[in-house]
Amino acid sequence: KTEKKKAYPRRKSEKRRRKQATKVEVYASSVDSKGSLSFFVRRLCRGKTRMAAPQRQEREAADSDEDRPMACAVEARDKRLFEEGARWVASGYGGWHRLPLASWLLVQLLNFWCACLHWFCQWFFWELEPVLSTFMIGGLFGLSLPPLFLMYKIFRVVFGERVWYALAAYGVWYAVSCARDDSPVRPTGVGQAVPQNFLEKAAAKFWTSHFRYNPTSLTVEDEKAFDDDDDKDTRRFLFAVHPHGIHCWPLNMLSFRTSHFHHKFPRVECAGLCASVMFKLPVIRESFLCMGYVDARRAVAEKALAKSSLFVCTGGEKEAMATKKGVDHVVLANRKGFVRLAMQQGADLVPVFGFGCSDLYETYDWFAGFRNWLQTTFAIAIPIFAGRFGGPLPFRIPLRVVVGEPLTLPKKMPGDHQDPAWPPADLVDKAHTDYVDALTKLHKKHASYGRVLKII
Repeated sequence: KTEKKKAYPRRKSEKRRRKQATKVEVYASSVDSKGSLSFFVRRLCRGKTRMAAPQRQEREAADSDEDRPMACAVEARDKRLFEEGARWVASGYGGWHRLPLASWLLVQLLNFWCACLHWFCQWFFWELEPVLSTFMIGGLFGLSLPPLFLMYKIFRVVFGERVWYALAAYGVWYAVSCARDDSPVRPTGVGQAVPQNFLEKAAAKFWTSHFRYNPTSLTVEDEKAFDDDDDKDTRRFLFAVHPHGIHCWPLNMLSFRTSHFHHKFPRVECAGLCASVMFKLPVIRESFLCMGYVDARRAVAEKALAKSSLFVCTGGEKEAMATKKGVDHVVLANRKGFVRLAMQQGADLVPVFGFGCSDLYETYDWFAGFRNWLQTTFAIAIPIFAGRFGGPLPFRIPLRVVVGEPLTLPKKMPGDHQDPAWPPADLVDKAHTDYVDALTKLHKKHASYGRVLKII
């Protein structure tokens, strides 16, 4: 009798669950997935059944795919850092950089904002999440507004009318902390950050959802080169990404731990190079550090490539100024520093091309002479562009990121280690010519008919 009484509530709950699932299936089959009852169906399905709503099922599968490379990365990095004697310090987005407390607070507020957007979209209207994520990435320089707004509201509640004094004190504290922090010039060799707690994981899923806005596909010509167990600890790569466009969206394939590339090759640890000015802006500085970026100075780049693989957009701000819809402009004719860097560190050079990146925005030639003078004289790029509705939201165009075959460059011989002038100019020129030829063949092979590649 006792066992039957204990089993009775279980049988009753199972009957209720089956009845609820039948009801959901009736509603899901009677309306379109984007119809007026879609909200009711999604809300009814949540937590009740996994089989009634196809969209829910696909989203759960995508979430599990995103978590799989995180688990592999966490296990590999914990073992590596434990062997090296490194110590974990939380940095909001799960990064391995030891951020100051003032920076950590900003990242926590940004994580909270993104996590709330993720949960809201998952509960009410999940198709809106990739739009919001892409809008925030497209409006990169406005990324600091949400956490500063939340900080103002918190300080308003705590300090009342003295809120501006508190904000001023925090600003001084943040400026002093960032001035003393050397994270941008101290490569750790562990690449992108891995989310640790529920808040960071929700924020990471929000950022990763932008791959669904512009459907992004990945093509790797030589998968064995990045997944070879024999030389995974010694082989390093320098990924040269083209084109820059207004925003270099192909870089996200390498800078996000939950991207398709890191899902297929979780063993590849890579850092990124970024302009020094990005580490002077609040919130943007912390976001780039958590994505594995370091300062683009040569001394820092050499340290980073000595510890792990590296990715860089070689065109920089000049390529952003040359962006034009319908044509792939690549600034590469006189850019040989990345080739010399790869040869000095014994890394293989990998061409990466993002097809469709140049068509995401409309660009205009207004005040072109003055803007080019600013870019040449002060290295300040001011491209004039417009996306959907005239804002930073890009046009919805499919992107295809193609990773070419690694180019093996000449290595240092035992007698060349003491030569500061190595590699010689003729070897660099030959390697640069081979790289340009490989990039041209890659574009010709994968570009759509009539697509033009112009190397400046």
